[in-house]
Amino acid sequence: METKITNSRLFIAAWPDKNMQNALVKYMGACNQTIQGARWTEAANLHCTIAYLGDEKADSADDILRRMKSALEFIGPISIRWNGPGTFIKKETTVIWMGLEESPTLLEIAANIRSEFSELIDEKSFRPHITFGRTKRPIKMPISKAFPAWRPLSCTVDRIDLVASELTPQGPKYTILKSHTLGSDW
Repeated sequence: METKITNSRLFIAAWPDKNMQNALVKYMGACNQTIQGARWTEAANLHCTIAYLGDEKADSADDILRRMKSALEFIGPISIRWNGPGTFIKKETTVIWMGLEESPTLLEIAANIRSEFSELIDEKSFRPHITFGRTKRPIKMPISKAFPAWRPLSCTVDRIDLVASELTPQGPKYTILKSHTLGSDW
C-alpha cells in the first residue's frame, strides 16, 4: 500500500540509540545552567538530519523509500560518535548542537542520499550533528564557557528513516514514514 504525502516537510535522518539520547538529555540539563532562555529538544526528537527534502506533495513515501534504498545499497550499520558541542545562526535563531565525527561511512551515506535527491536538496555541505536546543538570543560567551565538559560517546545506527515534520506551537512533531535497515540488501 502506497503512503501519499500531503503537505509535509520531509527529511531523511539517522537516530541515536536510547543511551545516547539519555546522555544528551543529561548534557542539555548541564547546558541549561549556562545558556539561558534556550528551548531544548525532546529526547524522542534527537536525530542527525542527513538531507532535508523540503515541502513534498507530489512524491509518495514509497517512491522516496525506493530511492533511499538505491542510495544506501550495500551500506551496513554505522557507528556515530560525538565530537563536541557548537552553535550556528539560522535566521535569527542560535542552533545548539552536538557535532558528530565525520566517519567515512556517514559521509558516504550523506553523499549518496544527496546525490539521489539532488533536485530537492540545497547545496549546503553536510555537517553531521544532532540539534539539541535553540535560542532567540545569541550566545555571547566563548564556547568553552557556554558548554560544560563533555565525554565522547558513540552508538550504532542500523537504519535510516524518511520523516515528516509538522510544526506546532509546542515544537515540531516528527512521524517516521518509512525506514531502511542498513545492510538489509545483502
